[in-house]
Amino acid sequence: MDIRKLTLPVILVLTFFSSGFSTPTNAADLKYTYVEGRYFVNIGMDVENGDGFVLSASYKLQYDIFVTGGLAKLEADDSEVESQIISGGLGYIYSLNNNWNADAKLSFVKVENDFPKGKDDDDTGYQIETGVRGLLKPELELQAHITYTDTFLATTALVFSADYYLKPNISAGTSFGIDGDGGSFTLGAKYYF
Repeated sequence: MDIRKLTLPVILVLTFFSSGFSTPTNAADLKYTYVEGRYFVNIGMDVENGDGFVLSASYKLQYDIFVTGGLAKLEADDSEVESQIISGGLGYIYSLNNNWNADAKLSFVKVENDFPKGKDDDDTGYQIETGVRGLLKPELELQAHITYTDTFLATTALVFSADYYLKPNISAGTSFGIDGDGGSFTLGAKYYF
């Protein structure tokens, strides 16, 4: 493993985490305990188009800490390569003001690719994500995150999302992400506890 790949992500996470463990807990009225399901579409420039689903969950612990986990099942349109991505991690919430939080997350990621002729290609790595999450209106939540993933090839993505609260514990929304290989689009819903 080339240590130079780790330098920038480690600096970003350490800077974020060292900026304030003494802040008040989640001043913005945002919930970090939820389950989520999304339909995912990959819009490739250098890679194939594909689609699938993503299931994820988050649980807020004490002291602005949360744990996350996820499962994604994706299929490429032309080559019929099926991918399964399993992740689990730990995150930190930093209150910016009454409506906005910054957060950061470090996750373990396992990728399994199944090719049509029986060949498998698996890899494990990590993912670092940091960004902001806030309420534009009481019923409209916006997010912007940058994600660095180190599996197979290192990739960095920028993801914007919006969720509309249908009820206090249910929201539906969409996201758009872009990286060096193309983009992605999701539609989904969250149930908050």
